[in-house]
Amino acid sequence: MKKFGPNAHFGSVVAHWGVYYNAVIQQVLDGKWKNDPVWLGIPQKAVDFEDLNSSVIPAKAMQAVAVKRDELHTGKWDVFSGPIKDQSGAEKVPAGKTLSDPELQRINWYVEGVDGSLPRSKHGLLARRYDKKPHLVQREARFFHGLQVRINRCAVPP
Repeated sequence: MKKFGPNAHFGSVVAHWGVYYNAVIQQVLDGKWKNDPVWLGIPQKAVDFEDLNSSVIPAKAMQAVAVKRDELHTGKWDVFSGPIKDQSGAEKVPAGKTLSDPELQRINWYVEGVDGSLPRSKHGLLARRYDKKPHLVQREARFFHGLQVRINRCAVPP
């Protein structure tokens, strides 16, 4: 994407599906596969933030991203640990609490700093359905999207 928007592209959240497929195939071969949701991310090397564009992201922000990425990778930090506020500034996740997987599946709000509104149908908010089927959920994508919004607000285009 950097090729098409060299001054607009911050980086990419990339899913490494081989991690998921290798794990599932091994489970099938071992007779241990279950039809349950799968939550993989940076700690499992299934998702990563790559190709950071140092020409538009300030060095200080690049360092902050590297620190948080390493904390995600080692499990020292969870992107869904509080305090977390929504767009209006209301606290949604208090300090010391981390959202559980079922709570993550029911998020229907944007974090502070994200512009826009949730899609709606004539019946209200569009519901997201999570069946008990394997799927790769990019938990860290929310962190990086929020970080991208913050960087965008801080960065001055060249």
